Amino acid sequence: MPTLSRPTRVFRASPAPSQGFHLSLRRDDLWRIELGRGGLPIRCLSGEVWITREGSPADTLLPAGEVCELRGKGLVLVSALPEAELCVGGSAP
Repeated sequence: MPTLSRPTRVFRASPAPSQGFHLSLRRDDLWRIELGRGGLPIRCLSGEVWITREGSPADTLLPAGEVCELRGKGLVLVSALPEAELCVGGSAP
């Protein structure tokens, strides 16, 4: 299982699920998001990301071309392995 070293850049965001955006993560970047209600789709466009959720016993490895629908409240951490392009929210095309 991957371990988090000291992040080089930390992103904090609370996007509206109806408004999608792209996010580029480099190795050791960490995206921190506090989820509210509703779902938030994350599509990995390139690379691979590690997703861990507060209170969840299992982590998710999301490779390029796959989508993960985050549901429920709580803290989520996303880290690139080693770099990744993501489409977050919206329809995650």
